[in-house]
Amino acid sequence: MATLDLSLVTLSLRNLLDANVRRLLGGIAPPLLEVTSMPPEQVNAGSTQTLNMYLYAVNEDPHFRNAVGMELADPPISGQPLALRLYYILTAHLTVSAVFDEDTQQRILGMAMKTLHDHPVITDTLQITPSAIEGPLAIMEPLLQGGDNRIEICLRPMEPEETVNFWAVEDQRTPRMSAFYEVRTVLMEPEQPQATLGTVYDVGLYVRSGAGAKVTGSSSELWFTMPAVSGLGDQEIPVTPARTTLQPVVVAPKPRVRIVGRNLRSGDAREVTLRAHGWAAAEHLDPALNPTWDLQIESEEISFLPQPTLNVDDGAGGIVVQDVVPGVAEIGLRVINFRITPLASLESVFDAGRTSICLGVHITGVNGPDINGRFRINVSPAFGLDTPGTEIALAVGGEIYALQSPLPVPPADQGLYEIFPGHILFGPLFNPAGPSAHPVQLIVNGCESNPIWVEV
Repeated sequence: MATLDLSLVTLSLRNLLDANVRRLLGGIAPPLLEVTSMPPEQVNAGSTQTLNMYLYAVNEDPHFRNAVGMELADPPISGQPLALRLYYILTAHLTVSAVFDEDTQQRILGMAMKTLHDHPVITDTLQITPSAIEGPLAIMEPLLQGGDNRIEICLRPMEPEETVNFWAVEDQRTPRMSAFYEVRTVLMEPEQPQATLGTVYDVGLYVRSGAGAKVTGSSSELWFTMPAVSGLGDQEIPVTPARTTLQPVVVAPKPRVRIVGRNLRSGDAREVTLRAHGWAAAEHLDPALNPTWDLQIESEEISFLPQPTLNVDDGAGGIVVQDVVPGVAEIGLRVINFRITPLASLESVFDAGRTSICLGVHITGVNGPDINGRFRINVSPAFGLDTPGTEIALAVGGEIYALQSPLPVPPADQGLYEIFPGHILFGPLFNPAGPSAHPVQLIVNGCESNPIWVEV
């Protein structure tokens, strides 16, 4: 985001709060809700419902501190954009006949927090319809539109004691109910260069022309079997972005993951990289060290069979085995060009882009009910559900179940589940006696498993 006027960011936030909170209040007219941006103690709301979004602090964003600016700017540092993080306090105000109306203030503050939670990013395309009469309203301020600008909003986890300190400057007053937000990253517009480099008339050695490689997305096929009562049998549907499950190497066949793009076979050599969930960095997916991945690179598609482990060259003649765990993984492509000189063989590496795929735990089947009326969800032995740091969510028949270990004695176990290395045990909320089919949704580290049903 490049701007010289921070107030444009504040006005965009006010537009968002005004449009969406009025929508949540049933499409009320603009005069019935006011959104301001002054210091909270100066707000005189009276009988009008008022939200106040006040910019109280600004810090430099360290992530962009070393960004490269425009050449030949004067002074040189002025060609580097100043990256800022903006800090806001959100408060609600309403006084009726000089009486503090805490119910209304809490209601509109909650709606404002929901607004900033549901719309954490403001772009040119964000539109909200407060009412049928007004129609859709653009949220981004017009002077910020058209520049690929992006305003990111996040709630700051302030402790209650920190909030008290914020309001301590007002002697003998109770701290006001408030929420604190961080908005990033705002780039202050850099100075334009006062001169330019000369035109290049001669092209040096080793410069080659050609279309560059570009990764654009991913896709896969999702295989599953419908419940017997449906009579539909085995199904195969396309999924974008790619979604598949981790199974042991010996299991076959497996659905292939496809990374799509253009000119993916350009250059003298190519390296496909993988960064699985929890990995600190991407690793080279070497087809010679990982034959079971069956890596194939074509002009417009890279395809492979995901496996629960990846063999990586340690650089000293050995191999390190990396565990591929369920979760969102990143696939990338590096294109390498070689240049031969009288003194050395040089190479240049071009990053052709990255895309994401979702790797889930593979459910092999569901058993039950047992003598206690519980059901057992069996998963592939390629991954242990009890691995430390694993985040698991379970829903059956659209009902979300809660983790409890150990499970209490039935019927107190209804709606609860317990995790074991290779399976999950749960007490059903549905009636296990009646003939029916209940869909199972097992989400591990943010990625869902293959579709399967509990059939009774």
